[in-house]
Amino acid sequence: MKNTISILILSALCCSVDAQPSSIQWQHCYGGTGGDECQAVRATSDGGYVLAGDATSHGGMVTGNHGSDDFWIVKISASGTMEWEQCYGGSNVDLAYDIRQTADSGYVVVGETLSNDGQVSGNHGGGDMWVIKISSSGVLQWQRCIGGSLEDAANAVSPTADGGCVVVGFTFSSDGDVAFNHGNEDVLAVKLTGAGDIVWVKTYGGSSYEEGVSVQQKFDGGYVVGGATISDDGDVSGLHNAYGPYPDLWVISLSDTGKMEWQRCLGGVADEGGGYCRQTSDSGFIVVGNTNSQDGDVSSYISHPTDNMGDTEGWVVKLDAGGMVQWNRCILVSGDEVFNETFQSEDGGFVIGGWSHWVTPAPGGPFDCNALFAKVSSMGSIEYVDTVGGSLTDQFNSVAPAAGGSGIAAGYTCSTDGDVVGNIGNNYWVVQFGWGSAVKKVPVSGLTAEPNPATDFLSIKGLQPIVDVAVQDIWGRTVVSESFHTENVQINVSGLAPGMYFAKVNGVETVKFVKR
Repeated sequence: MKNTISILILSALCCSVDAQPSSIQWQHCYGGTGGDECQAVRATSDGGYVLAGDATSHGGMVTGNHGSDDFWIVKISASGTMEWEQCYGGSNVDLAYDIRQTADSGYVVVGETLSNDGQVSGNHGGGDMWVIKISSSGVLQWQRCIGGSLEDAANAVSPTADGGCVVVGFTFSSDGDVAFNHGNEDVLAVKLTGAGDIVWVKTYGGSSYEEGVSVQQKFDGGYVVGGATISDDGDVSGLHNAYGPYPDLWVISLSDTGKMEWQRCLGGVADEGGGYCRQTSDSGFIVVGNTNSQDGDVSSYISHPTDNMGDTEGWVVKLDAGGMVQWNRCILVSGDEVFNETFQSEDGGFVIGGWSHWVTPAPGGPFDCNALFAKVSSMGSIEYVDTVGGSLTDQFNSVAPAAGGSGIAAGYTCSTDGDVVGNIGNNYWVVQFGWGSAVKKVPVSGLTAEPNPATDFLSIKGLQPIVDVAVQDIWGRTVVSESFHTENVQINVSGLAPGMYFAKVNGVETVKFVKR
């Protein structure tokens, strides 16, 4: 299944989030009383959006389920009104992971199928990549199973300039459509024509495990693939921990014929997961995922003083056109953060979707988290972080640009309270959000204020983003108020009278200092 080699070391840290006005512009739930999980949201040419994922529901908004899990495609308007929905699959498990609009206003959808009946034909066994082409109204136009006798799956698709598409995922096979496997699990890439005919099939990897989670046609006509690897041989070099089962993020650049141009392992000696990669406007690349490392390429890990093991932190890496690291940024909100997708915003920054673990699970019990979206500048400064959801698990798997410079995020929710309205099971959850001033204010651990006493400037540092600082006198009156989006801030206190003051950070913690 998707992200099979993303190893998450989930630490037992519980941290509350200060309830602030949400930046949600609108939200909708879609699904039935079963389990329905959205994996991708994409803007469409008519100003609306299309959603892809899987549905187990038989009823509610879900019609025509063929069996266990079906591909479930939902077309919605700009305001979230459902325009049509359609199930695709057979009697076994069929899981959609990505969707992209094609030049004819239809859609190509990719994922994995274990079926070989219903709408599915040609399965090679064990689970195949399944690629379907549908019209703008959801009519199935063609389908193709790609793989061998073992498990194969597609995680991402990119339409190509010639009217075809490139599909990326993973394979364990070395037969059928897969002529060669480097060992265990390889990245599998397939170029198809607009009619679904195979142009070429390529595998990339080493003797251990690789998986591709994203693909995009580059400006030069080639392709960039993002994912993860545990190998340090074959096509892979530069793994940061060759002695343990810890993956690095892996980015590979391909020519238009699928020839590898360069590859880059990103990480440290602990584990990294994810690896979603997109080309940026400067011909470089942005990569998002998560990390537990505090070395190697990870130079911005936020160590928490109460947690010796470290947290799984959301990780953003900017590469230049040749794959060299330009900057990286870790983001920690509560205990564990995972970033799933990103897009470049109109101002050159990057919008990210994922989830933040906020409840320590009981032994053997469920793990609860809130959906998360964040924004960083073109140079990696944290500009915005927000977590949304209810009292159970909420997660964003995908983000996309929305009208007016805002964004839309999609995933699933198990909640029926808080920010979630309309859930009748485990439903698709789609949220359109804006930046505004509704920045989630989180507790900032590790606060320091120096020099103390202060004369002209007071430097306040913390381990999480500082959104605002209100300096108050001993009577509780605010005498200085400033807003920020970084971990290190400076407050001008030169105009204050000598005496004792309190700096309230993010409306939560307070540090005491003396003005000399």
